[in-house]
Amino acid sequence: MKAIPRVLLAACFVSVTAFTAPASLAHGGIMVRPAPKTPTRVLATPKTKSGPTNAFTGSSNPASSGRTNALGIGPNSFGRGSAFSGSTGSGADQSATSALEGWEPWWQQNKDRFLDLRSRLVVNSSVSGSPGLLTGRGRKSSWRSSRRADSEMVDDLIVPTLLDVIARSDDQDVLDSALLALARCAPEHRAGNVLDATIPLLAHGELTVQSSAALSLGVLGSPEAAKLLLSLTRDDSSGRSAVGGGAVPRQVRAHAAFALGLVADPRSVYRLLDLITRLPNSERDVRASALAGLGMLPEDHSQLDVIQTVLTEMLGDRRLDPMVASFVPTTLAKLGRREALPALLRSFDDRDTPLEVRRSIALAFGRLGTLQDAMPVKALVDEVSRGRDRLTRHFSLMSLAQMGSRGSWSELHGDLARLLSDEIAGDGKSMEHRSWAALAAALLGRHHPDAQPLLLDHLRVAYANERAPSYKGAFAMALGLLKDTRSAEAIHEDFRDIKDASFRSHAAVALGFLDAIETADELRRLCLDRSTPDTLRLASATALGLLGDSTAVPVLVSALKDTGSLSVQSALAKAVGLIGDRSAVEPLLELASDNRQPALSRAFACVALGLLAERTSLPFNEPLKADGNYLVSVDSIQELLVIL
Repeated sequence: MKAIPRVLLAACFVSVTAFTAPASLAHGGIMVRPAPKTPTRVLATPKTKSGPTNAFTGSSNPASSGRTNALGIGPNSFGRGSAFSGSTGSGADQSATSALEGWEPWWQQNKDRFLDLRSRLVVNSSVSGSPGLLTGRGRKSSWRSSRRADSEMVDDLIVPTLLDVIARSDDQDVLDSALLALARCAPEHRAGNVLDATIPLLAHGELTVQSSAALSLGVLGSPEAAKLLLSLTRDDSSGRSAVGGGAVPRQVRAHAAFALGLVADPRSVYRLLDLITRLPNSERDVRASALAGLGMLPEDHSQLDVIQTVLTEMLGDRRLDPMVASFVPTTLAKLGRREALPALLRSFDDRDTPLEVRRSIALAFGRLGTLQDAMPVKALVDEVSRGRDRLTRHFSLMSLAQMGSRGSWSELHGDLARLLSDEIAGDGKSMEHRSWAALAAALLGRHHPDAQPLLLDHLRVAYANERAPSYKGAFAMALGLLKDTRSAEAIHEDFRDIKDASFRSHAAVALGFLDAIETADELRRLCLDRSTPDTLRLASATALGLLGDSTAVPVLVSALKDTGSLSVQSALAKAVGLIGDRSAVEPLLELASDNRQPALSRAFACVALGLLAERTSLPFNEPLKADGNYLVSVDSIQELLVIL
């Protein structure tokens, strides 16, 4: 068994909010596989029935009318009366429900675009006044003074220090972290320096360092790296020479294939297609990484028609490994290929299509379609209503909302808003979609203010009446995403009173979205308290980042030196990176450079530097994570998903 980089291992511990199940070994790291989770009602609040009327059916329950609305959704749609609707009660059905089927993993994979913390950092701003009670008014004079590290600081301080750390260290954790941090933040004119430091490490004695070096060549984004990456994927003489002789390890080839997509060199497309179509199924990691790499190409790339032709043909290939095939729909979607909708629809309707592929197609519809695309909409509605796979139903619901987030407000959007509201309310027969419907409502409402009054009415009632921590957390998150300041005080009270760490983690982030600056002291204490569960600590740090609080940075950096816990160090490093204030740069550089400090502390200091100085507003792996089928177990891809 190859060595597992401990920095990656720690990332896995904080990668899925509030899950603490035993871990199962994956190639290159330990992926957390959550334990089954029953939404036990533990909160002592009364349960009452919501009563808003569905304007389309004339009833609070769409099942009470035989009328079909403009979306083609009839009285038994969305699970009511369906043999597959399920419930949140106990029994065999519930015991078989995995936590991976909950909304939390979806949020974990897709949250970066909603958080967008780096865009919240401002330069030299301040707002005076005294704090009010969770109203967002009367802010402290020092608030929102967080400042991003500017280009001069990156060029003059961060890049030289990371180059020096790489030159003077042989610890695999430090090298893994420093290589990727350097590639994430180095400006274009420093590409030559980064290449000079990275290429020799392809021949390092540790496979994890070799793989990190290959990935870093792509994250750097320099066209100068394309030729070497092509050689690594070909396993030719140049590639073998680069890794120190012998065959290029499969993991290195896989990361090199994904890296080619990040570089987006025109020469890479045919090579990636060749890897996808010619390699045997035993090369799952390389083929899947090549597909994922194609999905990183810009939507205006000159060779998208060629890619679409090849991938569309693959949709019907029954000989293809289903795990690999599942990346075909999401890659087409990430490339914006609406022309692929008919082929995707045929495959979705084909009973012989593997489950993994159908899940990916459901996600692809949401990325590509609009509510005007009648057939994909009908397919998704039918799936939500009658589909046999729980996750495909959930993904279909989210895709309908994503489709609804596009275009001008119309009757179709109103229908969808009413149906989501009814799902949030629940009727005792179909409860399983309630948390997903809440997130879907947030997706729709963020883009269409006309939908918000109806959606917020239902979300507020659902939040007040809910006892199950998972569902209550989903309702809180949705209210936060919709900026419902009316709910801030109630969420804050529950955040203090409810002991469930999972709920508190989601409530903390919701309070950050709601700009509840009066919670900052509590959030800061949770960040710094060693007894705080890692997921709650990370959520509290995320909330502080949303609030723009830079006062926690010095203590967080100090704690990064003192703690010996792997998962806590990971949470602290990400916390500092999420807050992103430039005041963290010098102490992090000092820690990263200090050979007297433990190697892991130095490694996580590099991780934090890469996060706070990243060139792009969102993490480099966000396009891979967003709208992706995270249930597909391909080791090389899972490694990319859990990188901090």
